[in-house]
Amino acid sequence: MSKLSLTFPLLAGIALVLLVYGELHSDADTDVKPCGGKVAVPTEECLQQLHFQQNFQADADSKIALQAMEFARQMDIELMMDDVIWLADDARQGRATGFPGEDAAAQWLAERFEELGLQVFTQMGLSGYMHKFTFPYDDEYLQGENVVGVLPGGINADEFIVISAHYDHLGIEDGEIYNGADDDASGVATVLEMARVFSQSKIRPQKSIVFLAFSGEEIGRVGSGNLCYQVFMHRLVEKLTVLNLEMLGAIRDTYVNVWDQESELARPIVAAVAAASKQLNMPLLVSAGEDPGSDAVELLDCKIAATTMDAGGGDDFYDNHPHYHAPSDDPEHIHREGFLKVAQVATIAIWRLANNDFR
Repeated sequence: MSKLSLTFPLLAGIALVLLVYGELHSDADTDVKPCGGKVAVPTEECLQQLHFQQNFQADADSKIALQAMEFARQMDIELMMDDVIWLADDARQGRATGFPGEDAAAQWLAERFEELGLQVFTQMGLSGYMHKFTFPYDDEYLQGENVVGVLPGGINADEFIVISAHYDHLGIEDGEIYNGADDDASGVATVLEMARVFSQSKIRPQKSIVFLAFSGEEIGRVGSGNLCYQVFMHRLVEKLTVLNLEMLGAIRDTYVNVWDQESELARPIVAAVAAASKQLNMPLLVSAGEDPGSDAVELLDCKIAATTMDAGGGDDFYDNHPHYHAPSDDPEHIHREGFLKVAQVATIAIWRLANNDFR
């Protein structure tokens, strides 16, 4: 999660996005706190409050929900922690955007996507797994790479459910390496494990699932900003629905937190996370308002349906994440069981979104 609340200036096309699609929050209802604004296992009333369309299916015994639960059970915490350890190793030098450690991570992620048989997102104009962009750094321009792979869907393959996390971090400051195990190697490891579980199944989702690792989040969300422009240029804005993962590796077993972003665009995603939390009997907090600076905010500014989910990101954030933006953010501090459970909630939510449980 980025310290910065403002992005670097991007291509003029971003402004065009806003002019074409209008103001983001015009339909927001800021007077209502979804599900009471407290940490609790979601109730049926909460689910209906979050999502009231007729095609809403809160039934945990539905075929899609049962499939999602089986995928969640297949999540392997050992593999997830192996990926966190690789990303958060000192050899990656803190994965600062545009520097060799992050470049190595991008290449590793692209190779992993290829090994899993994910396809290139050609609909977004890509010819490989990397979406490259440049950004200003001191008196020069450096290159960053978002890494993207697609599991093709079935009858609604031209709609895309995106699971994302940022793989960059803070690099080296004052001689100390900021490894970013929780922020956000934990999110990226979940994206990878979800890709493994879904891609190895004979069951295909109705909608395509996009697995996305953002670069440049820590320096002002430049990766998601550039991706936003690319999506707009290929007329995919209304085709994407994004669940972004931030800091799933709390130091203790805690609760799922998802942001309503004060946007109707986020409502189906929040409802899916709530239904998944209920399915796993997992406490949930629906935080009212815009999250404090994730890539989802950048996407929402481009009118892409998106929100962010994290572990224990409420008022007790620093109790759950005491190593936030510190050189001590290392893998050994992650509560493994809690990490797995939050990742399982995300897995269920994505599968249900990809199979038309929520629109």
